[in-house]
Amino acid sequence: MRAFLNRVLIGLVVGIGDRIMLNCVLRGAIIGAVISLMMGIIPLLEGDTMSALNVIGFGVVYGIIADVVATKISK
Repeated sequence: MRAFLNRVLIGLVVGIGDRIMLNCVLRGAIIGAVISLMMGIIPLLEGDTMSALNVIGFGVVYGIIADVVATKISK
């Protein structure tokens, strides 16, 4: 459930952040990393570094996909 809410939040922030003048891939990666860092910090503090990196990595990938698709659709 947390992963689903994380992806929804990334999509929402990508939609709001369309006025940020960056390349859509870079903007999506930054947004995905920042939002997923909130979810990945708990496993990181518990010593499970691999889980934290997986969460952040998948957030970056999803942020890129969401921003690229949203940019292509909005043009």
